[in-house]
Amino acid sequence: MASRLLTRIEGAITRAIPLNPIQSRLTQAVASISFDDIPFSAARVGAPILERAEIQGTFYVCGGHTGKTFEDRTQHEAHDLLALHQAGHEIACHTFAHPFVTKLSDTARDRDRQANANFVRETLGDVMMTSFAYPYGAVSLAAKAYYARQFFTCRGVYRGLNTGRIDFAELRAIGI
Repeated sequence: MASRLLTRIEGAITRAIPLNPIQSRLTQAVASISFDDIPFSAARVGAPILERAEIQGTFYVCGGHTGKTFEDRTQHEAHDLLALHQAGHEIACHTFAHPFVTKLSDTARDRDRQANANFVRETLGDVMMTSFAYPYGAVSLAAKAYYARQFFTCRGVYRGLNTGRIDFAELRAIGI
């Protein structure tokens, strides 16, 4: 119970401290559609729906799950990732092994991030991932600081809209 409370407090503090803030100048709403882990259904059903509507999505890949099952869901295959990229979707980083990044040292975060970058390079060629999503939505100040240095945007799972002053180190989201 105390551990869970501390985790919630740490999350609230982390969300309250912007590490990469910008002031939005958007004059109208913009929606970003993304898929974490890229389950088979996202690659084979979700992507074609977006494409028929002429919309590109962001697909956060865990290279270590390619061709496997994760949390009882069949994941994408390497050729699905290539098809997503060729269709113009953004391929973004969700770590290689989907760890709780809050429990890793910067050295371990670096190893995992580099493993995913190597996987994407081997699968897609010279593709540089510029966006990141925290696995399980788990974020701490140390993890947030690390990933904010590595990626242009980092997406969390804290519910809300990104308006006014936006923290690119932990973008809000609305899960579906």
